[in-house]
Formats: sequence, C-alpha cells, structure tokens
Amino acid sequence: MAMMEKLGSKFVSVLLLLVMLLGVSAAVVFINTQANTTQQNNQREKSQQIVNAVIASYQQQIKEWQQTSLSLAELAETKQLAKTKNIYDVDDWKNLANRFFPSAKAICLITREYDAPTNEGCLPISYVSLKSLRQLTTQTQADVAMIMQDGKADHILLAARVPLDDKQQYAAVVVALKPTDIQLINPGLVPDAYIEISQGDLPTGLLTTIGDGQYKQAEPVISQPIPNSYWKVKLWSVTTSAGTPLWLFLAPVMILIVLIWMLRDWWQTKLLHSDANTLEEQLRDLQEVKLKTKYPLVFSELYGVRELIQQLAIPEKKRALPVEESLNTFIIDETETLERSETPAETLQEVQEESEPYDSDVIDYDKPYEQDAVDEREESLVDEDSTASEQHVSSLSLDETVANNSDLLELKLTDDDTPTEDVESSVFIDPEYSETEKLSLEPEIDLSSELDEETKEIFHEDTQQSLPATEKKLELNPPSAQHLPDEAIFRAYDIRGIVGEQLTVPVMTLIGRAVGSQMIAQGVTELVVGHDGRLSSQPLAKAFMRGVTNTGCNVIDLGQVPTPVVYFACEYLKTRSGAMITGSHNPANYNGIKLVIAGKTLEGDEVHALYRRIKQGAFETGRGNITANDVTEAYVQRIKSDIKLERKLKVVVDCGNGVAGKVLPKVLKEIGCNVIELFCEVDGRFPNHHPNPGEPENLKSLISEVKSTGAELGIAVDGDGDRLGVVDTEGNIIWPDQLMILFSRAVLDKSPGATILYDVKSTSLLEGVIRFAGGEPMMVPSGHSVIKNKMQQYNAALAAEMSGHFFFNDRWYGFDDATYAAARLVELLSADPMTRTPTQLFAEISQRVSTPEIMVNMPYPEAKRFMTTLLSNFNAEGGDISTVDGIRVDYADGWGLVRISNTLPALTLRFEATNDVELERIKQLFIEQMQQVKPTLTLKL
Repeated sequence: MAMMEKLGSKFVSVLLLLVMLLGVSAAVVFINTQANTTQQNNQREKSQQIVNAVIASYQQQIKEWQQTSLSLAELAETKQLAKTKNIYDVDDWKNLANRFFPSAKAICLITREYDAPTNEGCLPISYVSLKSLRQLTTQTQADVAMIMQDGKADHILLAARVPLDDKQQYAAVVVALKPTDIQLINPGLVPDAYIEISQGDLPTGLLTTIGDGQYKQAEPVISQPIPNSYWKVKLWSVTTSAGTPLWLFLAPVMILIVLIWMLRDWWQTKLLHSDANTLEEQLRDLQEVKLKTKYPLVFSELYGVRELIQQLAIPEKKRALPVEESLNTFIIDETETLERSETPAETLQEVQEESEPYDSDVIDYDKPYEQDAVDEREESLVDEDSTASEQHVSSLSLDETVANNSDLLELKLTDDDTPTEDVESSVFIDPEYSETEKLSLEPEIDLSSELDEETKEIFHEDTQQSLPATEKKLELNPPSAQHLPDEAIFRAYDIRGIVGEQLTVPVMTLIGRAVGSQMIAQGVTELVVGHDGRLSSQPLAKAFMRGVTNTGCNVIDLGQVPTPVVYFACEYLKTRSGAMITGSHNPANYNGIKLVIAGKTLEGDEVHALYRRIKQGAFETGRGNITANDVTEAYVQRIKSDIKLERKLKVVVDCGNGVAGKVLPKVLKEIGCNVIELFCEVDGRFPNHHPNPGEPENLKSLISEVKSTGAELGIAVDGDGDRLGVVDTEGNIIWPDQLMILFSRAVLDKSPGATILYDVKSTSLLEGVIRFAGGEPMMVPSGHSVIKNKMQQYNAALAAEMSGHFFFNDRWYGFDDATYAAARLVELLSADPMTRTPTQLFAEISQRVSTPEIMVNMPYPEAKRFMTTLLSNFNAEGGDISTVDGIRVDYADGWGLVRISNTLPALTLRFEATNDVELERIKQLFIEQMQQVKPTLTLKL
C-alpha cells in the first residue's frame, strides 16, 4: 500500500492503461496470426491441388507415350529386325512405326550400347540420352526427357527396351517427338498463379509456362517432380493477407481505448475536484463554528475524512490521532554532499581511459609487416678447448637455412655444460638484408637465472639421441612466472600469437614439451610436424620439435608443407597425430600451432590444458628421435588417383606467396588443368598481398589476371593452404557458401541421406538446398577443429566454413584441404552434361544480398565480456535467436551474426538478406544493440 502511495494514482492509472493496451494488442495479434495461418494453409492447399492437376495431366500424356512406345517395341517385326539387322527391312519397319507416332521427328531402332555421346546414327546421343538408354538395363522403359541442343529444346526422348530371347543381345526403340507435342492444360485453371514445367533448375531447361510470370518471386511455393520423367512442376502464387492489415484494425482499437481512458480520467478528476471543494467548505464551516449536518461526497474513500472533521467540532467525541512524519521530508548535510561530489581526479581519469576505443588493437591488413631494427648482439662464445662441448652446442644450435625465396634465417642457441647467466636464444638474418627485414624471436629471457639445474638439463637435451623407454619419467618443473607463456595464445582451436612477443623459441620448446607429455598420456609416441613459409616458422618448428623429443616422443619432420599435407601424413604414415607450425591467414608477424593427437583435433579446453600442464611443469622426460620424411609426392598422387576431369579447364592460381604454392599448381596440372601461376613463389613476407582469400581486397590481382588471360576460373588459397577462394571469368567472387550449394548437391547425388554441416556464418539457403537434395543439414559453430570433430561425431559426408574451409569425407579423409577442394570443384565443373562454363553454372546458384566477414577489433577478454552482456540484453525484434556460436538472429527475409573471432582479437559480423533494404535494417538493428553495450564502439558496416 505504501508503494502504491509513493507511485501515485496517476502512475498506477497509466500503468493499468498500458497493461490493458498490451493485452488487447496480444489478443489482436494472436487472432490475426491464426487468421493468417489459416489463410496460408488454405492457399497452400489450393496451390497443391493445382500442382496435382498439372501433374495428373502430364502423367496421362506420358503414360500414353510410354504405352505406345512399348507396344512398338513388342511388335514381332521390331523383334525380327533387332535380331536380323537386315537393312532391307528398315524402311518397312519405319513405315510401320510411323503409324504409332505420325508426328515424330525420328524413330530409331538401336541395337548396340553407347559408352559416350556421339552424333552418329539415327539420333544424336547426348549425356541425357545416354542416361535414359542406361535405364533400360533395369527397366522396360526410360523416363521421358527433353533433349537440348545449343541451349534450346530439340526433341522429347522416349525409349523402350525390345524384349529379346537372347539375354546377351541389346535393342531399344527410341522415339524423338517435337517439343510442341506437350499438351498444355487450360490456363484458366491457374488463376493468381504461375507455373513452370522444367527439366532441372536451369533457364535452358524450361519446357513451358502457365499463368502470369509476375507472380514469380523468390523461391516457388511448391516444387514437385512429375513421375516417369526428368521434369518437375514449380508453382508461384500471389501472397494474400488475411483480411484487413493488422495495423488498420489495431490502431482504431488502441485509439478508442485511450480516448475512453482519457474521458474517464477527466470525469474522475472533475468529481475529485468537487469532493475537494466540499471538504474545503466543511473546514471553513468548522473554523467559523457553523458546521452543517450533511456534506455530500462522491468518493466513499473520503467519507472517513469528512467524519473526522465533524468530530473535531464535538470535544467529548475527539479521538487521539497518530502523528506521522512526512515521507517527503529530507535532511541534507551540505558538507557531506559537497564531500561526496568531489570525485578524485585519478578516478575521473580511469573512467575516461576505460571509455576510450581500442584503436591500439587495430590490425591493418593492407600494410606489410616490418620488424623494427634490432641491435646486433654479440654471439656467446663456447669453450673452444673442449671438443665435446662444441659437439654439444652443435646439437643444440638450430642454424639451418629457411628456404623462402633465398631468404636466409638462422637460429643459434648457445649452451654450456654448466649453468651460465647469459643464455640467449636469438634469430639472425643474413647481412645481405636490411635492418628492417630482421626478425627477432628472443624476448630477452634468461632461462638459466630462473630455472633450476635439472630443468635446464632437460630443456637443452640433445634430441638426436634416444634413451630406452624405461628412462621416461614425469617430473614437475614449473617455469617461473617470467617464463610462463601468455595464456591468451591458447585459443579456441589452436595456439596463435605474435612472434617475438608471445611466441619465442623458449615458449615453443615449452609447448613442445607439453604436447609430447600429453601424447604420452594418451598412449601416443610419434608425431608428424610441418611448417609453413613464414620467416619465423622453421626456427619455431625446430624449437617445438626439440621440446617434443625431450619427452621421449619421436618426431617425423615433413619440412615446409601446407597444413593439409600434415593431416594427410597423419593418415598416410599412420601416426594419427600431427602438428603444423603456421600463422594461417594471419598477418606476417603472427604464427601458431595446429594440433591433432590420436586422430582428434585439439579444441577448447584441450588446447588450454596444454597451458595448465606448462604452468604446473608436468613434463615427461626422455629422448626421442627426429627423422625427415617427404610425403608431398604421395599426397599429389593420392589426389590425382581420385579426380577425373571430363574436359580441360584454364585456371589461374593465386597462392599469395604462401606455402601452398609448392603443391596446388602441381596438383591441378597433374589432373589435367591448364594452370597460370600467380604469386606461387613461397615468401614469408607476403610482398604482394595478405594471404587471406576471404577478404575481397586480396582477390584483386587474381580477378585482373583471370580477366586478362580469359581463364575460366580463378583459385586463391591462404597462407597455409587450407582456405579456398574462387572467382569466375567475369571477376565475380563465388563465396564459400555458394560453392557449398554445388558441393552438397554433388555429394548427395552419390550419398543420399548424408549429413552435411555448415557454420553459423553461412547462407540460410543451405538448409533448404540440402533438404531438397535429400540430405540432413546441421548448423555448427565456426572453427576448423570444431567442425572436424563434429564430422566424426555425426559421420558427416561434407562440411564447410564460410571462411573457406571445406571438409570432404566421402572420397577423402574429412580434413579441411583447399587443394583437394579446388580439385573437386574443377572435376564438378568439367562434368557438366550441358557443357556450360563455370560462370554459367555459378549464375544458376541461388543467392542473396550479403556482406563478407566484418572484423571489429577488440581484445579477447573485453570481447568475452561484451558478448555476455549483449546476449543477456539482445532484443531480436521478432527474429529467432541462435546461440550456437555467438548471436545469430534469423528473420523471414535475412539474418545477422556477431561472434568472437577465434583467430584474431576481434568480433566477427556477417549479414544476409533478400534485398538491400532488409540488409540495412538488420545491420542497423545490430549496430543499435551493440552500441547500447559499448557506446564508444565505432561500427562501419
């Protein structure tokens, strides 16, 4: 009651009005929704009846054709001619056959099986004709098909098997009817609708239309195949609303309610003023000692006040009234108020700093990485008098050449047999390069001053010798806080950080020891290791391998290879465990590790567990061997044995100076492509453009080369060769989710019912395409390791990530591989039965207006807090929210996504819609929601 008094009657009255309005609105919306649902169901039922009528009409036509062709095939004259093959009887047989099909373009008796298309014989044999004739091996009649020539309908093909006593013989009656022989149904049967009869989904496969084409908007309402034919019926109908639009009904109701409330409020206020005047009159009469016996009031709640005033005039009936302090009385201590208002300057400065944008975290992808000049350091001298000491230092020095376009990168480690105070690990660049090209991997950590003698001995062991397995043991030697790696580099599905700051030689050695110890814990003792072409990758790989072997595990050094070759080696060499030292698509000053242990790609807590192991110093000790093995040629031949091209394609390949330049052009040449190489020389500085095909800016050179050379296709890959980008001959970017539509149809054609995965950044069209093709779609979080593990969990045949990762598990091993994906794409494009160009095929893919991935720089800890707050306060305004990975909101006409990047300190956004207007609406909704969490956030979407 006290709360109601504080709020006031006016507030309560308004609140009740709002509740009533909301209740009425909800009721109206519910009724309208039910009406719309009923209307839509009725409309769909009507559309289905129309489609059923069309199909029944065509089925009757097809049934008559097939019965007639079967009757011709079963004639004794037909069987006799098929057996004797007497050319003198052919004319008589054709005269007889013309009685069955008087208007046919051609009637043929085929007595041999064809293996390939040909123009010889009675009728040209195309791929579709071949498919129809091959149906006769399992059934008496082939499905009716329309044969296209030069993009136009040429004839309707009927085929029936001639029943012969000799099962070894083959004969078939083939009839070519004119395209105009298709009977059309009455257009009057399809009011307010448009129907297409087509063969396939291509414009060239359109057979006939019925109705008004203006109704063809977006996807058809119904798409249904015609039995015993290659044809399908598609229907579009006008969308009708259920009666009056909702707002036209709701607005007057709301206005009427508000007017009634205002009238009631006005009348109530008028009566209240009347009662107030009456009580005021009673008080004046009390003062003048001339109270009347009656003071009429309207509100019964005021009767008690009136009686109390009356009692004041009768002393013997007065009552003691409680005295209450006014609730509106406040005592303010001016001094205290002043003290509280004086905020310290330091606090104000902290607040201002917290509100500043994180401009310092912005990464400019267009600016090549240049390491600042570093002072030359004097090399540590080894005791020259001790030959054994020299051999020990030699075994510890990682001074091999990094072959990246003749760039010389030499890592020298100096260790003495006894503890010293100046142990250093540095990277030296050959003097022929400028100071700005030198790259230091040394964070100036003095290991010997922090680690104990036993730890140093283990840390600097000679890895080229092995101890018996019995000497392996687990020791706890935690590194000091100074030497502990940055926890932030242990990401969601790999290890990644900045070279020289977060990733150094000592850090990589510690990570190697953690990985080797984890392998032993899982019963694994052998690991394949590869590295990409970055200037820092070889010395970091050597440090990593050194750490692994110090646990007693053996390492197979693959050398400089793309990431998919490491995954292939895990299968080919049967280690089922591998590590790739790579910065992937990140800038040149980044590097990292991708890990597979016991057949499972490490992700999430499994990656972070390595950090916990390092922090605890829980390392196995032992001595393992390092052996070299080049599996690149085996990888190339494995792809070559799997891919078969129907025709040769001219392809431009842009490897962006990444490590895939050593493999991808070779594979495409081996399978039969005419390859034009662009930036395929491995150069870890990436001098031409950033190696990330997901950024349109990085595809400009490829687009220009494709146009100038007249190539049919342009293929781009990222720095380590597991992300694929594609452009067509006109320079249009074919995004990964568009490619996924092609790949899904092809895979499901061979594996119907298979599960297909795609990440949250992919187009919403994929779900419908996969279901229509007979597959099971599933949306999963982004991340190559997450998707690979999900593929194993659901035994998926295919998966893709919008960033360009493609995972084939039908004829391949299920890992992401840009080279193999490119080969599968070329195979698919070359096998088109209508010999269309890749550009023509890509043009047939349904697509919507969309944005590329948009990066908003934000440090990971802040990004995590930001997303937590955003999720708890996000207003989807009628959309369906999915939290599979970040926040994705799907609407009827599009969707938007914001999530934390797992590879860079940033948020990732992407949007898609049916048109530009809807796209901008969804963008604006996300901008408003995100800026409510962080008002200083600058978003240019």
